[in-house]
Amino acid sequence: MPIRHRRLRSFTIATLAVLALGAAIPSAASGASGITLDHIVGGLSSPTQIINAGDGSNRLFVVEQRGTIRVIQGGVLLPGYFMDIRSKVADGGERGLLGLAFDPNFKTNHRLFVYYTGIGGDVVVSRFTTNAARTDVIESTARPLLLLEHSAASNHNGGALAFGPSGYLFVGVGDGGGSGDPGNDAQEKSTTLLGKILRINVNGNNAGPFHH
Repeated sequence: MPIRHRRLRSFTIATLAVLALGAAIPSAASGASGITLDHIVGGLSSPTQIINAGDGSNRLFVVEQRGTIRVIQGGVLLPGYFMDIRSKVADGGERGLLGLAFDPNFKTNHRLFVYYTGIGGDVVVSRFTTNAARTDVIESTARPLLLLEHSAASNHNGGALAFGPSGYLFVGVGDGGGSGDPGNDAQEKSTTLLGKILRINVNGNNAGPFHH
């Protein structure tokens, strides 16, 4: 069920930076550090995460802040979108589609989870399901699991999603925004879920989203 309240990304930052650039970048070592940057693809819009689904397809899924997910396979950016929920996402500044995690059983159950700021700025964690071929997310399958009010400030939204070895989904939630956490949300243990790492049993039987 989703959760309503007031108020780890994959791959390397260097790779994200290179993916974000449209122009070709030659391989180059950076002085004594020995770091090499390789241009992979261009034409992406503000990528926030890169992740492999672990389904044996050897695809890389690139999350774009505006509310879309693109696919790279064999070093090629595939046309179209794996997911397009721009109609649901408030994009800009630190808001947008911020996190993606594939169910450990994605290959068989076709489920994935996304973290985004909804229209109006509230934080949403929602489950979606793909088509049988796992090539396209079906928007009508959306099932919100967590709804957190976050409309007072547009920054500090968090966004990290990751499954642990026990099968629980871990969710990194921002502190509610404002400079220096003025609401002291990250230190408050009992009245707010902001500024916390949450653990969700995504296989529970609750009927609707959790509202806090």
